[in-house]
Amino acid sequence: MLPIVQRVMQHVGVRKLHVVSEAEIAEAERRLGFQLPELLRELYTCVGDGGFGPGYGFLGLIKPVPAGDFAGESVVELYEIFRAGDPENSSWSWRERLLPVVDWGLRHSFLY
Repeated sequence: MLPIVQRVMQHVGVRKLHVVSEAEIAEAERRLGFQLPELLRELYTCVGDGGFGPGYGFLGLIKPVPAGDFAGESVVELYEIFRAGDPENSSWSWRERLLPVVDWGLRHSFLY
């Protein structure tokens, strides 16, 4: 396990969070079209499926976490929406493999 994942687990402490199964990782990677970075894989399979971390916390990988600006949307759903483009601005495109993972409210963090 990566040392940073161990530190996050210590920070989360005794809270019991649902973690992502290998089957859910496989589904997410199939939908995304690429493998998740090792850090994200370990955070989702060892710490929890969102709801922890800075700001409003990590978004759920496939299932939404009910909090923050993106409540009701998951990492995979947002990536699919963003990659579809902006119908009002055809010159804009979302960068491939750039994942929206943390909800900061008005600002969002991404990992690719």
